[in-house]
Amino acid sequence: MKKISVLLVLIITLISCNDATTITENDDDNNNDVKEVIYKVSGKIQNPNNRDIPPDAKVVIAWAVTVSAEDHVFVWGEGDIDWENMTFLVEFKDYPPTLACTNMPPSSLGAGFILLVDKDFPTGKISSHIEEPVIGFVSNRAIIYIEGEKEDLTCLFPWVTEFNYGYNLGNGIYADNHEESDSWEPNSEPENLLIDLWGNENHFKIPYGLIQKVMNQIIR
Repeated sequence: MKKISVLLVLIITLISCNDATTITENDDDNNNDVKEVIYKVSGKIQNPNNRDIPPDAKVVIAWAVTVSAEDHVFVWGEGDIDWENMTFLVEFKDYPPTLACTNMPPSSLGAGFILLVDKDFPTGKISSHIEEPVIGFVSNRAIIYIEGEKEDLTCLFPWVTEFNYGYNLGNGIYADNHEESDSWEPNSEPENLLIDLWGNENHFKIPYGLIQKVMNQIIR
């Protein structure tokens, strides 16, 4: 019931906030001249049951995009894995592409989720289910990116006022009742994240809107 209510709230919100747009043209209009590391997240890969993980598995960021015309996932950003120490590091030297964000011009919001995936997991826009497996992901956390004016985004995302401009880390917050939408709050520890594997005892928390959208689109 929780999952259904959250999605219903999201649908109703989308109807009332129909000014959100997505840009389908060439996505080279972002500031790609930045070479220094702007933001980074890191942590450990938990594997208490010593499950087999493909040695060529990779860490990627899947961005959930909510727009009135078309919702989709955009995979952008890849990290490094230290298999000896079972750690990962994702460094951002650019800003998210336009298609990775929910755009309410002149403002944009990105919500990216950290996944451990098969080597053949696609990049770019995903608008339908795919076959390549997701091996694990960071539960209850998202990379939040804000550009422009926060006031433009509050119709869809009232919680953005709590975040800084640029890159942030967010914690998922559960609503007290089924009439409200789940939301996010700032987290100041982007270096202590945990990737858990499907099937481990620590089950994932995925009832809230944006992360449910990601999982529904990339996992059968």
